[in-house]
Amino acid sequence: MQPRAKKLREREDLPVPVSCLYSVSDGVVPPQEATRQGDPALHENVRVAGSHTGLGFNAMVLAIVADRLAQPEGRWQPFKPTGWWGGAYRLLTHESAPA
Repeated sequence: MQPRAKKLREREDLPVPVSCLYSVSDGVVPPQEATRQGDPALHENVRVAGSHTGLGFNAMVLAIVADRLAQPEGRWQPFKPTGWWGGAYRLLTHESAPA
């Protein structure tokens, strides 16, 4: 782990909701360095399909960011894609359906 990244990881969790988007096929940043652990009521890790350089214009990433930003302040909920969008998300990321 790089010294700067280690310093950032040692900080306390933020008191605001945090959604970390990561890709197992990133090729640059390992998933364990792109995710955070913390209170699941405020922190989540969302796996996406794509390369490191492609994440900035990846339609799935943009849709997830839009979904996260559209939530009303003070009523944050973890990411749970549903309907056809949820099926496409699970197909592309190999995630299982929510219980």
